[in-house]
Amino acid sequence: MSFSTQSLTKAKEYIERIKNTATRAKQHAEKAMGVGIAAAEVAGVSAGCGYMNERYGTPDKDGDNVYTVASVDADLAIGVAGHALGFFGALGKYDEHGHNAANGGIGAYAYRQGAKYGRQAKKDAGTTTKGLGANANVGWGAPSHAYARR
Repeated sequence: MSFSTQSLTKAKEYIERIKNTATRAKQHAEKAMGVGIAAAEVAGVSAGCGYMNERYGTPDKDGDNVYTVASVDADLAIGVAGHALGFFGALGKYDEHGHNAANGGIGAYAYRQGAKYGRQAKKDAGTTTKGLGANANVGWGAPSHAYARR
């Protein structure tokens, strides 16, 4: 079996394409892994903040357990400190992980505040349908326009 210059050139091009495909696949996998690790870091710190508040916190004026450090909510302090360390390069090549931890702390703090405001809004709005009559169409599956109420 003899090889021509043309067939060897095609084989070389084929091998080069395989190498390029493998390199792109590796780069894609590394990027996906980085995103997964970042998500795990953010979620882990958020969960840790939730545990910390419930396990070690004291009730605030609304009855929510909050762990504080020097009168500052600890989850917010984690967020601010983590971003400060990352922005100033204090963590070196691990700055990204500091930002991820900070995002977890800020996310936990934001969730607590949002839940607090939501509970208050629900209280303020009331939940009764008194005065709407016996045939009131309310709730899931209720018609959303006047023509459906005939």
